[in-house]
Amino acid sequence: SLVFTPRPVVQQMVDILEAENPGIFSDPTKTFADLFSTAGLFLMELVRRLYNGLADQMPDQDERLRHILTEQLFEMSHNEILHRITIEAVSGGIAERKRWIEASGHFMVGNLARMSPEDRQRTVADMLTEGT
Repeated sequence: SLVFTPRPVVQQMVDILEAENPGIFSDPTKTFADLFSTAGLFLMELVRRLYNGLADQMPDQDERLRHILTEQLFEMSHNEILHRITIEAVSGGIAERKRWIEASGHFMVGNLARMSPEDRQRTVADMLTEGT
């Protein structure tokens, strides 16, 4: 079953990630995946941290946001409804940002928990190596 992760927990998760990986949010080559997205809160927090962390390297706000949304984030939701909720949340409801996300091919519907170990490994590998 799916469990909604409250915002304070999401922020703590990302704080720990940053503490254990200093500078992770100022590196434009780092990628992040939420493979069990329900509402996009984890991805939204990652966008916020990356947006701030990459400001010096990518001063153009649109360029920076487009890079984050299309190159650094990967998502999988169990069903189309959760997928749409995540895209809506991460894009801020802005049509252009939704198009960037959808065109990236990095956001998809799938249930890793119901896949065979082989299919799960192949799906994650395909997702995270796409375009490289």
